[in-house]
Amino acid sequence: MLEKIFQKLNLDQKEYRIFTSLYRLGTNPASVIAKHTGFERTNTYRILKKLNKLGLISITKKAGIQYFYIENEKTILKYIENQKNELTEIQENYSLIESELKNLRPESLNPPKIKIYDQNPKQIFDDIINEIKSQNLTTIRLLASETFTEQTGRLKLKDIGELFIKNLTKFNIKIDALVAEGMLTRERLSPLTQINSLFDLPASNGATNFYLVGNTVFIILFKENIIGVQLSHPDIAQALHFIFDQLQKKSEFNIFT
Repeated sequence: MLEKIFQKLNLDQKEYRIFTSLYRLGTNPASVIAKHTGFERTNTYRILKKLNKLGLISITKKAGIQYFYIENEKTILKYIENQKNELTEIQENYSLIESELKNLRPESLNPPKIKIYDQNPKQIFDDIINEIKSQNLTTIRLLASETFTEQTGRLKLKDIGELFIKNLTKFNIKIDALVAEGMLTRERLSPLTQINSLFDLPASNGATNFYLVGNTVFIILFKENIIGVQLSHPDIAQALHFIFDQLQKKSEFNIFT
């Protein structure tokens, strides 16, 4: 029966024989245990060290020689409790295992994940912060657009953006931002240098913001209400990052060509 229990504890036959031989003989060096079991001495010593690491046996020294011994019959119960605690800890943190496994599969093989926002504008900005933290980002990119003629006064970005700005500042996140602006059409492209002015831009019919958050893209349209879309896919994000790079070069001239 004891041998079957060892098997259930993922301990093989040699480990079972060495453990039970040590229990019968009492405190002894590896050479005595090897002679009693008929196993090669080096292999016996290796298994004894493994059982010690697992907490099943203990080690003491006499005259510079290592002696192995089993404290009492409760060592197996202690080992079982330790294994149970380790498995419980793994179970509680299983989301990390799941995340690591997903990282092994190329994301580009998967279809993009899409989330639509049409009821709770604040949730969009909360999700941007969550993506920043999950991807361990220090910088995000923004392409914003507005024209003075589109401002209706019905909705102001700063009305929902104050907490977003505070969170960006709290986590030391920088925004690499470009703004397309003009009187009647979007005729100029310029960098946005002051993050605090981000939500002072007019927000009304037709204004659009693209947030590039690592491998995730957030598109926000400002109509009567805010409409938002989240696209999670590395290839889509990479394409938009490339477009942003090209627009950033054009912004040096501050005009559309």
